[in-house]
Amino acid sequence: MKKSAQNAEKLRKYLHISKKSSTFAPKFENNYHMKRLIYIIITSVLCVMAQAQESRLELFNQVYNADSLAPAKSLLDEWASTGDKDGDYYACQFNYYLNQGMKSGIQMSKELPLYAQGEKALTLTDTVTGGIAGYVYQGYSIVDSALLNTAYDWIKRGINACPNRLDLYFGLATSYLYCDQTDPMILVLEQVMKQETKNKRKWLWLENEQLADTVDMVYMRIQEDFARFLDAERLNEAERLTSLAIKYYPKRAEYVNNMAVICYMRNDYKQAMKYFKKALKLNPGDELIKANIEYLEDVLKNAK
Repeated sequence: MKKSAQNAEKLRKYLHISKKSSTFAPKFENNYHMKRLIYIIITSVLCVMAQAQESRLELFNQVYNADSLAPAKSLLDEWASTGDKDGDYYACQFNYYLNQGMKSGIQMSKELPLYAQGEKALTLTDTVTGGIAGYVYQGYSIVDSALLNTAYDWIKRGINACPNRLDLYFGLATSYLYCDQTDPMILVLEQVMKQETKNKRKWLWLENEQLADTVDMVYMRIQEDFARFLDAERLNEAERLTSLAIKYYPKRAEYVNNMAVICYMRNDYKQAMKYFKKALKLNPGDELIKANIEYLEDVLKNAK
């Protein structure tokens, strides 16, 4: 067993991530596991609430059919001719091409891909050794890279035209995640952080709905992706994401706590303690951070 996983159960009551992860806990809200924050995903076209009068977005959802793309294309062409190119228009163009460039289905492999970390998966057991033989999960694969790139182009145009439409950023980041393209995914998340410093969390969602200031979806997205990197033991990517989070949110103790977790997993206990204490200074009443410090003190004591 790896050193970073020893005695993980001692702090299990504080954890909001899977048991594969570090002994220490990244700071999550209690509803962290309410995953899939209505991101634009390729398993279904955008989901909207019923309105008294159907919008073009709702009409697109109704006519879109992977077996017959003509009605959806006609609607998009008509929509473009009106000049009313709002965030929903770019989202529909994105989904139109994304669903042709990428397909989903049941997959099996010895290791879970990054996007499946923390998601529901069937674990296969080796009947001889009793160990894990593999996993069965909902997977994604590229079937047409040209169409996929066209989808990327559309949503990037949407982000430029509608910089406060958070769903567009999340849709692009999620599609990069499904392709395990973590470099551009992290760059998109940095765009989100930078934009949030400008709009003061005044984000829009589908149909230009104003998101409540109290719903910190950016924080939840950062923590979700951090947990994926942690579960996959991809610490360099976890560090890159966390460094950006600390850069744009220097007073958020949760992100400093995350950096301490990374240091601990690298067996750099001195640096881990430094970050834990810094996090506690930012939020003196945080019981999770206090518990992490107490645990690391025990580890250091027993190591002498």
